[in-house]
Amino acid sequence: MRKNSFFENLINLSDLFIIVLDEKGYITYTNESFQNSFGLLLEKILDIHITEFIPEDYQKKFLKYFERILKEGGLKEIEIPFLKKDGKVVWLEGDSKVIHFEGKVNVVNIFREKEEKPHLTDAVFENSVFPIAIVDKKLFFLKVNREFENLTSYKKEELEGKINLIDLVTETRKAQVYSFCLEQMQGNYENDRLQFRIFDKKREIKEVEMSLNYIPEEKKAIVFFKDLTETRRLEEQIIRSEKLSTLGEMIASIAHELNNPLSAVIGFSGLLLSEEVEGTKKEMIERIYNDAQRCHKIVGNLLSLVRGKTTEKKLVNLNQIIEKTIEIKEYDLKLDNIIIEKKLEPSLPSIEADWHQIQQVILNLINNAHFAIVNQGKGKKITIETKLKNSKVILKVADDGPGIPEKILPKIFEPFFTTKEDTKGAGLGLAIVKRIVEDHEGEINVESKVGEGTVFYIELPIKEVEKKEKKEITPPAGELRVKKRVLVVEDEPSVAQLFKYILKKHGCEVEIAKDGREAFEILKEKSFDFLISDVRMPGMDGKMLYKTIRDTRIFSPDSIILTSGDMLSDRTQEFIRASKIKFLPKPFKEEDLLKLIGELLKKEGK
Repeated sequence: MRKNSFFENLINLSDLFIIVLDEKGYITYTNESFQNSFGLLLEKILDIHITEFIPEDYQKKFLKYFERILKEGGLKEIEIPFLKKDGKVVWLEGDSKVIHFEGKVNVVNIFREKEEKPHLTDAVFENSVFPIAIVDKKLFFLKVNREFENLTSYKKEELEGKINLIDLVTETRKAQVYSFCLEQMQGNYENDRLQFRIFDKKREIKEVEMSLNYIPEEKKAIVFFKDLTETRRLEEQIIRSEKLSTLGEMIASIAHELNNPLSAVIGFSGLLLSEEVEGTKKEMIERIYNDAQRCHKIVGNLLSLVRGKTTEKKLVNLNQIIEKTIEIKEYDLKLDNIIIEKKLEPSLPSIEADWHQIQQVILNLINNAHFAIVNQGKGKKITIETKLKNSKVILKVADDGPGIPEKILPKIFEPFFTTKEDTKGAGLGLAIVKRIVEDHEGEINVESKVGEGTVFYIELPIKEVEKKEKKEITPPAGELRVKKRVLVVEDEPSVAQLFKYILKKHGCEVEIAKDGREAFEILKEKSFDFLISDVRMPGMDGKMLYKTIRDTRIFSPDSIILTSGDMLSDRTQEFIRASKIKFLPKPFKEEDLLKLIGELLKKEGK
């Protein structure tokens, strides 16, 4: 809007608030009186929609006003709440008129500050989109609206005059909520909103935000609530996902560091077992070998659990997934003196499933049983059973814990339903379990009786496939038929020595480089038949070495074997798939290495 300086000065002398809007409700001008009173500079609010300064629950009402103003050419006696820069609400009253200027529609609003706070009418109270309650000085409910009934699942007659606001608050937050309400009533407005959790009538937890306006002359307070339950659950899931991602990266690094020494322990103890060792020494070596393998399995299970993966269904054996999952929980269960009993059908047919998702299902059911037993102090055994029934694989997870009350049993698969207070659970576990089972064309059911325990039944379809004999490449026995020169690129000395020992044992000449840069310099001077390189190393790593070799053609990229202790790294797997390079996961056995060499030699016709 073009402003004449003379008339603008006159306008700015007025104590009234003048706000000019375009036909869509965007601010095009305000006078200085408005700017000074509300702490808003004109250049900061130009082209901002007027509803940005109106509380959310009154925005619809103002937009209806605005539609009538445009239709009728003006409107008298408008009342709207307006947000100041500090967040306080001030009520304005006045008139609005449509003025056509330079071919454009302008809505001129002339307001003044309303002296008295508007009365909370019954219509506004009942029709508010937010839960509202009126309480006395002792916080007993005097009156509640329909939205508050919906929030708490209580009827008006059950709340009004009978229940105290603090009765709904979770135990750990009662004192804080009471102190907040007391401070608000005494005029201490340091924090004018508080977030906490309440129990509804069904004992379900709701996350809420509350603000309280005390009316001294009436000795009562108007309490406004906002239901944050779903928003908070989603935020918690995002935070947990981020934490899990960070944890995954940490575990991947730890796994790489652990798998290097484990490679040496498993490799050298395996070599010793292949020699003629008898008696006590052989038993000791076997113990070292088996326990190192156990550590390797634990590391692998942790990696598979924390790595987020897209659904990848293939033929899997349910019993094997159960065994791997129990390995994760076994020690934790022993600490709480909980026995885990397995009744697994040995001839169970394969199912088509995503290994990691089915593992998540089993782990969640075990965790739920574990928590129930420990939390209630009832029960001591979890039973996992598999069997074949009506052309389906049946998984049964049972416990002798406290059981689930009949009234909440139908709700346990609902998203965000939880009986765990505060931060002990987000209520998404069984909802995710149900989704995974249904994604696998299966069914899940539950039976439970208080004091006797709970049983989950999962049915999964069997995948019928034709059995084909796989032609395995037999690893070379004894020494390799042709003497080969091998460059091993490995920054872990013990693993480098293991490679050297095995390869020399089979007739190869071996040279060691501690990183990719040193290996590249060696390749400039000497020739080798094939190269074995770790993926993760300081300086030039295995992937960069491969790319450099491929680009410079200093050595055949087809004669490279990469190895790594981070078996499940997405980036590593993607690189292996894209390059179609031979890969040896750590820890490895002698026969694993020889098998890869055999495949490589066969491919090259050597």
